[in-house]
Amino acid sequence: MEARLSPIHTFVWEHRADDPADLALQARKYPGLQMPYIASQVAAYQKIKHKIPEWYRPGLAFPFPLSLEQASSEASARFKASLFSGAHSLDLTGGLGVDSYFLSQRFKIHSYVEQNHELLVVTAQNFGRLEASNVHFAREGAEAFLENTEDTFNLIYLDPARRDAKGGRVAGLEDCAPNVLELLPRMLELAQDILLKASPMLDIQQALRQLGEGVQRVYVVAYEEECKEVLFHIGRQKPDHLMVHAVTLQADGQVVHCFEGPIETSANAPKVEFGLGQYLYEPNVAIRKAGFFNTFAQRYGLKKIQANTHLYCADELLPDIPGRSFVIEAICSYDKKAIAPYCPEGKANIAAKNFPDDVAAIRKKSGLKDGGNRYLFAVTDAAGKKVILVCKKAGPTSLAAD
Repeated sequence: MEARLSPIHTFVWEHRADDPADLALQARKYPGLQMPYIASQVAAYQKIKHKIPEWYRPGLAFPFPLSLEQASSEASARFKASLFSGAHSLDLTGGLGVDSYFLSQRFKIHSYVEQNHELLVVTAQNFGRLEASNVHFAREGAEAFLENTEDTFNLIYLDPARRDAKGGRVAGLEDCAPNVLELLPRMLELAQDILLKASPMLDIQQALRQLGEGVQRVYVVAYEEECKEVLFHIGRQKPDHLMVHAVTLQADGQVVHCFEGPIETSANAPKVEFGLGQYLYEPNVAIRKAGFFNTFAQRYGLKKIQANTHLYCADELLPDIPGRSFVIEAICSYDKKAIAPYCPEGKANIAAKNFPDDVAAIRKKSGLKDGGNRYLFAVTDAAGKKVILVCKKAGPTSLAAD
């Protein structure tokens, strides 16, 4: 039987579409309620509706805005859970519990570990509302739990905090808490598989050197045109082949597109001088982060503009490429007078690829505002010249476009 809602939960749910800032100022109108807290919960629900739609139901609580900000989206959590199943899984960095919730649906028993007592209590209450009844809760730090546990697991998952003591963002594995590099030997004693969530800013090659030969697979995960996370699946044995997957997700966690292969080392893409292709292609964000620059060109028969300019040309429109496609209308010099005739509205969408000036500098020099239907790519061509490609969209290329 579902527990009855408290007055605060009822009020929050009834006002979930209201402006949180207005609610925070209505203490006199509702003298018996903690309006600042209620406003924060309404704001959380407005984020949850899009980020974790399965949790958009009455009776849940979200006391820490940072934990919601750092939590996985439902799409990425569902994807991670889809990779594994078994008897017992462990989340060493429980947090808000989004990943734990979806992992618990794939394992008979799931253990959630969190050292923040208040966050653990609220998460346990939320899981009760969500009817996640196979989850065991432990209030401990990851290090202490691993040292003291006598259990073994099919999967250990962890998402280390990526902020320093001053609250600044960090990306390196050694800078996160807990330090996965220190915990890895013990985790591999207890589990056959480890899944590590890392920052999308992480240097993948550096992380592979740090994590050792047990890395089985790397997943670069993109959702809503943004690279959200990099996942490392680590096992006890060296794999025959380390595979990298550039994955783009839809809202339900299903894969829209997966581009996979070994770490790119020696694949060489053909280069092209401008004028030999009518269409310009930019691979999606997951492919770019995974480093599939030359493999991408080879797979689709494209010609690369320049070794370090990760844009590609072709004479024909290829509608199913995972990325964006453009028609090249003109190639002009990096000069305001040369660019202006192609942007009569004084607007353009600007990107810089292997170019000495950033977008802000280009915008200042050209005098163009953001927007419009022209796309300007400031690039270095095969001859080393700095030029501007004037383009318009060639139409939808794929569901994975970014």
